Amino acid sequence: MRTVLVCLLVLLSFLLSYHLTIATLSLAPEQQEVFSFLYSDNSLGGFTLSEISHLYDVKKVMNGAAAVFFVVVLLTVSVVLHNFDKKAFLIAGFTVCSVVFLLLLLVFFYFDQLFAAFHSIFFAQGTWIFSPDSKLIQLFPLSFFITLTKRILIGTLTCSIVLIGVYKLK
Repeated sequence: MRTVLVCLLVLLSFLLSYHLTIATLSLAPEQQEVFSFLYSDNSLGGFTLSEISHLYDVKKVMNGAAAVFFVVVLLTVSVVLHNFDKKAFLIAGFTVCSVVFLLLLLVFFYFDQLFAAFHSIFFAQGTWIFSPDSKLIQLFPLSFFITLTKRILIGTLTCSIVLIGVYKLK
């Protein structure tokens, strides 16, 4: 049961950080309009059909992440209530910390390749590449995603500290 709890806590750390980072983004009005579209049924104007198609795909990925987060929260609470294991929190904390440092190294040296790999996993080939002057790229340049990734990883690292702190509680 410890291994299951460790895995759930690791997943929870990354997903919680992702959702908190997205929820606390400082966005320009046009960027906020895109996020409103992603989180609701609001319409979106001024984009090409291929950009809108990609944003629908992004919406599916974000909805999937929200569903996985919900399931992981429920499973984690269930496992903790059934069998509270402080050592699992310590192991999860150090695991998260190790994974974050590895990801930070990879992001530092290979962000472009990781970005492309992520998109090739979650999106159909050719549906996520746009010209540099497209509205979507102008609103969300690569630097936006680099900053977003850094914030998610820092938030996840914070979660690892909290997990280790739970272990240290008496």
